Amino acid sequence: QYQLKLRKEGLKRLYFSYQSFPILYYLFKYLSIAYKKRVAPTSLINNLFVQGRGDLNLSNDGYHSDYFWYLNSDFPSQNIFTETQTEEEKVYLEKYNLSVCEMEIDFKRTSQIDSSVSLEVNFLHTEKPLVSHLNSRYLSIKNYWISVFTKYNIKTYLTWNKYNATHMAIADAVESIGGVSAIWQLAFDGHRVINARYNTDINFSFSKFSVDVDIQSGSNSKYQIITGYPKTYTRSLLEDKAQSIRTTMLNEGAKNIIFVIDENSVDDSRWHTGHALQRDNYLKPLEVLIRNPDIGLIFKPKNARSLKHRIGEDTYSILSEAIQTGRCCLLDELGLKDFTTSSPPMLAALASDLCIHGHFGTAAFEASLVGKPTLMIDREGMPHHAFYDLFDENVIFKNWDDALEAALSFFGSNNKNNRIGDWSNVIKEIDPFNDSLAAKRLGNHLNQIRKGFDEGLNREHSMIKAAEIYSKEWGSDKIIYSGD
Repeated sequence: QYQLKLRKEGLKRLYFSYQSFPILYYLFKYLSIAYKKRVAPTSLINNLFVQGRGDLNLSNDGYHSDYFWYLNSDFPSQNIFTETQTEEEKVYLEKYNLSVCEMEIDFKRTSQIDSSVSLEVNFLHTEKPLVSHLNSRYLSIKNYWISVFTKYNIKTYLTWNKYNATHMAIADAVESIGGVSAIWQLAFDGHRVINARYNTDINFSFSKFSVDVDIQSGSNSKYQIITGYPKTYTRSLLEDKAQSIRTTMLNEGAKNIIFVIDENSVDDSRWHTGHALQRDNYLKPLEVLIRNPDIGLIFKPKNARSLKHRIGEDTYSILSEAIQTGRCCLLDELGLKDFTTSSPPMLAALASDLCIHGHFGTAAFEASLVGKPTLMIDREGMPHHAFYDLFDENVIFKNWDDALEAALSFFGSNNKNNRIGDWSNVIKEIDPFNDSLAAKRLGNHLNQIRKGFDEGLNREHSMIKAAEIYSKEWGSDKIIYSGD
């Protein structure tokens, strides 16, 4: 009984937040922006709201950008709205003719807010606080975004974030005003992931292979649009920079360059790879560089801001000494608003001879698309991952020692049929296009939906027309319809 009481009290504390009260949440959002006295633009219609990762880059230089699809398509810039939090961000966006969204909402809509929570299912008593909170949170988010979308004439919502349920409430918000929700695939999920499920009108996917994994995970989308991997357009933009990096390292004595991929880590290893695991991703290759003067290393941390903290003072000191040799390069550039390092994996892959990912990850996929031998290490132990259906022991290794031994063997081999790190037989399975046009396909499809709205079509007919155009241009097998 004592444990049950603690559990009840814990649930009450855990699920009590201002999102539990839709009207109060709405008023809080209104007051947080009202003092700025901004006036929402009214001249544009059928706009798109993009929810990015913080990669605020419109230079089209191959580095990470939340606007990669716009930079490669005919979507009009002024119809793109992005939330801004600083004056610097606002000035930057307006410089490139994008519209600024300061998340204004209409106070008059307060009386229209749906705050009713109905629990018709019989739940265990201790589950009711959680279910009640989730219902209220859903209503709070939905009502808030309805007002934002209405204020800025938004008809399309685009995001990458399927890693929590928030996008589902926002998708319902845009649908309620006759708009369309879309999500683009950021990462390659090779197994069912319960916290990576999406529910949107449109999902832009790498391949049918990825679509099948998503469906097995419980994801749902009316239209599955297969575009291929969206970042391959960057290759031509990055080749000169990559060659410069490579030449510098070769001039310092490196003969074979390995790109080591960092998958990030967090303090609590229960929820991500721990720092100890990531530390080995630096120490093991650095040991090879120290022993072998022919080896060069390129590191591209996923989160450069926290690198020193994550790998520790001692390892960071060894890394710094290695950089001084000229045979080790750390790509740690950050942009205006980056959470992750702004330079893409493809830059490092193009400069290297072989790539090693210390885990199963999308960066390895990106490296393979430029034809680089790419190894992966299953350090977490994921026997049901789809990569085991695609690759053998020439690509997947169990530890760093075996992977590095294979890499050195590859460099020392004169055998042209050496299959170490060979992805050539599976590329078509995971990217049926394997060209530089995926971003263009994605952006142009969004623009066709916008054009449908401009022509007076409703959301359903706008999506149907866009799908018909896509099917004619890229093949009927590149669209999977799963609507009613």
